[in-house]
Amino acid sequence: MPENKNGEQNSNKEPGTRSNTDKQSEVNTSLPPERQEGNSWYQRPHDELVKAFRDHIRQEEKRYGGHWSAEEIIRARLDIESKSRQFNDDKLDEVKRDFFRQLRYSFDALAHDRYKPGSLEDKFAGNDLHRLYGRTHEPTIKLSNPIQVGIIDALTEVLGIPHQRGQSEIEIPENLRNYNKWIFSDEYKERIAKAKRNK
Repeated sequence: MPENKNGEQNSNKEPGTRSNTDKQSEVNTSLPPERQEGNSWYQRPHDELVKAFRDHIRQEEKRYGGHWSAEEIIRARLDIESKSRQFNDDKLDEVKRDFFRQLRYSFDALAHDRYKPGSLEDKFAGNDLHRLYGRTHEPTIKLSNPIQVGIIDALTEVLGIPHQRGQSEIEIPENLRNYNKWIFSDEYKERIAKAKRNK
């Protein structure tokens, strides 16, 4: 499967490194208001962000006729944001994409057990986190921007995912650090079989 320059698998499904803190700060706080306008959906107080995500999930569930779970909808949104262009500046676009890659990694680490075993989300998330751990050898994803922390806080509240509010380090589950071994385990095969039985 083709990979991008970050070693990630490219998803063909519609919505699905470490960042430079100084550059992220420039993107998120130093742009003039007219250039920050595109970022405004996630630069909100916690309660407004929670409502925005709930509204987005409801809208997408209606659009896709309930075929996507809330977790799949959110992963798809983060995936699009991590690959799209927003500025007429390659450096700012790369910072923006890195900002959302970190968020997608973090969300995958928190929500992976909720993805249907064997699904595209399961495979992309598992492979991305496996490669991330292989590159960094760090067991956690370190969110370098308070806005990222706030987004994860809002998402976990909306989806009922256990998470300590304000936490800036997200642990990569041990089975995803060695995803290639995990998918051949008896436990994973049983999860696949159970998912098929419950179809």
